[in-house]
Amino acid sequence: MRCTRPIISAPNTSQFARCGRSPAGSNSSRSRYRGGAIASFLRAGFELEHLLGVVAVVAASTMTNYAASIARPPLEDPFAVLTWQHR
Repeated sequence: MRCTRPIISAPNTSQFARCGRSPAGSNSSRSRYRGGAIASFLRAGFELEHLLGVVAVVAASTMTNYAASIARPPLEDPFAVLTWQHR
């Protein structure tokens, strides 16, 4: 059986666009988000659970990138044409 509904529905597109900015300068804040960034995220129609989901995805992506750079797994055949080549 296939689920046709999204698990999390996206908020209004115009509200969503307001969250596209980097929260509080990311690196300069040493991973501590100021209340304004969180409040802006929540005002755009997201909930705190969504923010925790973003944190989890960023953490998993970071760990995956580190592991891949160490292990150097082979690229899957369908993606071979997209291989980046330094010129």
